[in-house]
Amino acid sequence: MDTYYTSDYDLSTLHSNFVGANIRLSPPTGVFGWQHFNSLEIRAGHYMRSTGLNSNIVTLAMKFK
Repeated sequence: MDTYYTSDYDLSTLHSNFVGANIRLSPPTGVFGWQHFNSLEIRAGHYMRSTGLNSNIVTLAMKFK
């Protein structure tokens, strides 16, 4: 684990974590049977910081050929 230093007193005890999950659908015949729609992926994540900052992110990724 790396150690970092700051002159900002508020950030000197900062701790942060990010947790996430994803689901990917990539069938050989294409998504929904559409041959050119190769992949569909949904990602979700939650960021937590000891200063009270929390955020969420949701991403939809699609691949076409």
